[in-house]
Amino acid sequence: SPPPSCSSSSSSAALRPWRQTRAACVHGAGGRATTGARHASAASEAEAAGPEVPHYMLEGTAEGERPTSPCGENLWHYSHVKMMDQSLRRLAGMALLPSPTAGPAHASTLASSEDLICVSHGTEDDPIFNYATAAALSLWEMTWDEFVATPSRLSAEAPSREERQTLLDRVASDGFIADYSGVRVSTSGKRFMIKGATVFNLLDDEQVKRGQACVFRISEVEFL
Repeated sequence: SPPPSCSSSSSSAALRPWRQTRAACVHGAGGRATTGARHASAASEAEAAGPEVPHYMLEGTAEGERPTSPCGENLWHYSHVKMMDQSLRRLAGMALLPSPTAGPAHASTLASSEDLICVSHGTEDDPIFNYATAAALSLWEMTWDEFVATPSRLSAEAPSREERQTLLDRVASDGFIADYSGVRVSTSGKRFMIKGATVFNLLDDEQVKRGQACVFRISEVEFL
């Protein structure tokens, strides 16, 4: 059962499998996997995915409203976190949660992480952020309410937005990309380089696209 309050302390215990699974993805049980083979598999899944459904909303969010901050009342957006984890496992061989059956308590740990940046946006014509870990909010210097009201394109400087859109188009086609690097900017104007990020499509149980997400560690950020 989930913890009784929203103030779960940050812990890296539930986040280690992300890096361990990432290593397992590279070497695999039967030898070293090739990037081309992984992308070909992801592309096949992306092609098999159903039509994109606009205006995906996190469970419990009313029409016209933005998602509330993760807490016990909304189970730390467990349904959304589980979809992110399942999509990452299926497309890239990585994971956000310790296991596919991990419960809401692990969604709480993810939300409060000060080490792992995980953000996602929906399927609007101008996609808007709908999820961020504590580390992401700190990096972009925003509150939760500010972040989930922000179009994701505004996370990059104006000259970088065309490059960012090219990236997202590639993800839409291939399913995911690994080792992404790019410059982003916080609300106070601090510029930083993201290194080693994984960007991936969010697919529900019916393989309908529900948005895109990005994950990387704070250690992979270089302030400029």
